[in-house]
Amino acid sequence: MVKAPTRHMRHVLCRAALAVALINPPVAQASTDIDHLIFTSQNRNNLCAEAAINAATLINKAEFPEWQVTRAWSRECADSDEWKLYQLAFEPDGSAEAPIDRRLKARLDAARRGDTLPDAFRELLRSKAEAATVTTEDGKIVRAWLMNGYFAYTAELKAARGGKLREWAHEDLIERSDNLAYEMSVSGGTWLPSNNLARLGNQPSIGMLLSLSLMRISIGMKLDFRFGESPGPYAYFNPNSNSLQQTSRVNSLYMGCDLRYDFLRFSAFSLLASLGVGYDNLTHYAATRYSGEKPAMSDSFSIAPGLVIRYHFDEQHTIFADVSFYRHFVGFDVAPGADSLSGGYSTILFAVGMKLLTVD
Repeated sequence: MVKAPTRHMRHVLCRAALAVALINPPVAQASTDIDHLIFTSQNRNNLCAEAAINAATLINKAEFPEWQVTRAWSRECADSDEWKLYQLAFEPDGSAEAPIDRRLKARLDAARRGDTLPDAFRELLRSKAEAATVTTEDGKIVRAWLMNGYFAYTAELKAARGGKLREWAHEDLIERSDNLAYEMSVSGGTWLPSNNLARLGNQPSIGMLLSLSLMRISIGMKLDFRFGESPGPYAYFNPNSNSLQQTSRVNSLYMGCDLRYDFLRFSAFSLLASLGVGYDNLTHYAATRYSGEKPAMSDSFSIAPGLVIRYHFDEQHTIFADVSFYRHFVGFDVAPGADSLSGGYSTILFAVGMKLLTVD
């Protein structure tokens, strides 16, 4: 009794068929018929894509010896992605004819955008990959894709501890994070006035930042609110009574443009240089609605250089936390006789935010 060939024997036979396809066999029977069955497209741009489907159908149905089909197929399409994938199915670890390279990485990632393989061709690749032996991290990833599709590929990619594909995937994540994106963050911290402005005392600060980022540069609109009670009362001018009055209320608003540059990255951390240019307002007396009164306030143009330390919680830099230090240079004018509010202030802010990528 003749034993049926084992899976290993079938794999050896398939490899032999592939090798024969690359040399001129002593017999070329039915080659013309096979050519007509494989190359049915009149469009040269689509020739090899359709040829792969037709060749896979012939091989799956065993209508002709596999070496004859592959010989005819490779004659016109030896440099096509489909032929390279067929070769790779025998050796998912990669070879000189079908290496693990950026071209392969792009082909694998194309499935992320819905570029799936035709059923007949996928079935052919699956059968060859099932019989293949893999020894490398890259080979495991490629074999997972050939056998079970894109989601198996991404799962194996995340579990990998090394390999070219894992390294390139990480590089691509960082590159995509530098494309045009929206950033949103909320912050909380402290407002630290100095010189005569220090009479208002250190106050809590809350705020938000909405930005557009591209590459390592972002530009956005920043709002910061400061509120509380000063250590002691200070004198201000009330335009409603045309007199000096005293208050302990502290109500401050900063609104400005914030420009940032991510100049240094190491591991999950980034250092960003920042420059804020905007408007600062101190409200001493807030008029009630419909009262007909005027608010009493001091305002100033504000320039704020700063430094931001950012920690990224994921590889694609979509979730982050910031610690920022700003020094604001302002000049609040006050009426004659009112307490001076000259001086600047600093802020220390803690923020959490997210980045919405425009390119996946």
